[in-house]
Amino acid sequence: MLPHKPSTGAALFGIFLTLPTHGFAQGAAVSLGETELVPSLQLTYLSSDNLLRTEEDPIEGSVVSVQPRLDWTADRRLLTLNASYAGDYTTTAESAADYTDHAVEFSAAAEFTSRNRSDFSLQFIRDHIDVGVGLLANSNSVDEVAEFSQANLELGHTFGAANAKGNVRGTFKVQSRNYSNLPTFTTGYDYNLIEGAGEFSYRASADTRLLVGIRAAQIDFSSDARDRDEVGVYTGLQFSATGKLRGAIRLGATQASYPSINRDPSTDLTITGALDYLISDISNIKLAVRREVDNAQGVVSDLSTSPVETTLGASWSRQWTSRISSKVGIEAEYIDASCPNVSMQTTTPSLELSYAFRRWISAGAQAAIETRGADNCIDDPNSNFVEDYERQSVGVFIRATL
Repeated sequence: MLPHKPSTGAALFGIFLTLPTHGFAQGAAVSLGETELVPSLQLTYLSSDNLLRTEEDPIEGSVVSVQPRLDWTADRRLLTLNASYAGDYTTTAESAADYTDHAVEFSAAAEFTSRNRSDFSLQFIRDHIDVGVGLLANSNSVDEVAEFSQANLELGHTFGAANAKGNVRGTFKVQSRNYSNLPTFTTGYDYNLIEGAGEFSYRASADTRLLVGIRAAQIDFSSDARDRDEVGVYTGLQFSATGKLRGAIRLGATQASYPSINRDPSTDLTITGALDYLISDISNIKLAVRREVDNAQGVVSDLSTSPVETTLGASWSRQWTSRISSKVGIEAEYIDASCPNVSMQTTTPSLELSYAFRRWISAGAQAAIETRGADNCIDDPNSNFVEDYERQSVGVFIRATL
């Protein structure tokens, strides 16, 4: 269980935590014919001093989470198939903070020839937004989390050999989100997104490519005023897994226009990056960053556009002995908005210690401190007041795999 779920529904850590830690042992697989299955389970007990993220009269209580996961892989050299399921069943001392999340993903990668490679991914997500966060940032009186279903489809094709000087890649993405409860807060925020992008990469060295690309997107909300068209350009670097550094980072600019309202287009800096640096066989650092227009909150009008969300994550993991390991991390979220929307800053440092009793089972302790500050629009009658808060949590966990 993450100490803080970003307001966009885990936008950052979908990238940050799905990068496997290379150089560290992973769970053993069960062979199913020519395929492999890796099941795992985590049980977590936490004690929190502020379950509903309030500034005054915080509610203390316990949090119990059960998180099963299944990963299936079929690798036939020129065709790789993957499927996974991840669940999060969480019960707390305050029923308003209870939730059940599910995520199912299917993906495939095919090499038709040395110069033609295609990939596909499909996700079905049942997720939530916590009380006191995102759309519910100014309402701590609700008796449940905001629940939504989301589907993501992405198709990609790369032309050019993997070791060629130049590669061209095209992608097409479709995303749909629908909220299922709390209409007072979620009405107007259902959306459908269609995006196309083209990218050229140039091999600068054996494990580094220079990137340049262009993307265009159309986001259709259930509230017409929020409808948005985007056009963006970017450049960046991509690092292959052959060296100590892997991942990619892209830096660019996106122009957003709002066809349903009388407002000039806005241009914002955009960043997407996820990097994994292997310090040694027993230590590594992960970094992740994302800056984009936020689809999950904010009021759009002739005077204000959608907020811009920046999420940052960093962690250092180390295997001290064959049984003892640790992880130190920090997560930060910045909402940059103009009134009546409220700018917010949330930071969450965390620490985890783990002891492996056997290869397949480990236990440990974790702690986190989550702090939010809000820049409220005091003189704007159309703005909702958002509370500052601090939330401390400590707990223990057990992880099991094969």
